[in-house]
Amino acid sequence: MTKEIRRAAGLSPIFFALAFGAYAQEAEQEPVANDAGAAGGYADGLQDLPNDMAMEPTGNADVDFVLGMIPHHQNAIDMAKAALELGRGPEIQELAREIIAAHEAELRWMQDWLIQNGYNPATGGPFVAVEQGKAPD
Repeated sequence: MTKEIRRAAGLSPIFFALAFGAYAQEAEQEPVANDAGAAGGYADGLQDLPNDMAMEPTGNADVDFVLGMIPHHQNAIDMAKAALELGRGPEIQELAREIIAAHEAELRWMQDWLIQNGYNPATGGPFVAVEQGKAPD
């Protein structure tokens, strides 16, 4: 067997898989009339992602993990809500509902955990003890 034949025989399964995969993917997807709306909905959810994820480390790995996960979960919820509003596929609708339910529960848990551990979920910073009768600075 020549080198060219061996190379072609070795690559043919790869080419078949690529060609079949592209064909199968095209067959599964039908044009969606609201693609522009979906893109806008997802763009809205992702627009502030890098800013939301930016945080000043607290020095506590547990707190930093939770503070980083909160915007991640919120963005997943926002994207799933856009999928519910704009999507048509029943499997995606079900997945979006599952993501919303799971991430909302985890988000509440993380916020409660932060509070129990002395951190403000809104600011990411520690709660400052306020003397009775004095307003915080």
